[in-house]
Amino acid sequence: MKTSKCRQDYDHAKDMAWKVLHRHQAVADHMAAAQVRLGQMLEKRVTLACIKVGDLVWMDSKHTPNDVPYKLTARWFGPFKVLEVRDAQAILDLPPSFGKTHNRINMSRLKFFEARDDKLAEADAASEPFLGYDGVMHYEIERICNARTHKKVREV
Repeated sequence: MKTSKCRQDYDHAKDMAWKVLHRHQAVADHMAAAQVRLGQMLEKRVTLACIKVGDLVWMDSKHTPNDVPYKLTARWFGPFKVLEVRDAQAILDLPPSFGKTHNRINMSRLKFFEARDDKLAEADAASEPFLGYDGVMHYEIERICNARTHKKVREV
């Protein structure tokens, strides 16, 4: 009687182990299938960007060696002219002020430069200051786009 009870417990444990093993395999199969579906969805959403020689592009500032912390720098540097394209990399015409930054940049760190609309102003034109009553050059503020509230007090 004792051996049959042990045998039943052994069979039950063996069945339970097989169920767990098969469930783990099923979960692994479902995860693999989900990753394949996700990859297929992402492939449909991605539009390939064709960067050509002579294009103007912005360069991501995350990977440039600067003394200024990343959160205080501009997000994009440029625009720079593309001199050559090799596989997934573009060779840019960087000025000497960039120091040790390599001019071969991965295309995922670039974005196209779009010229400014002529209705706004010329791309390189600086806004003209006016001469105040005290003889000092001033800029006229048309509106404040963003103002911070700190401890329930508006700062501007």
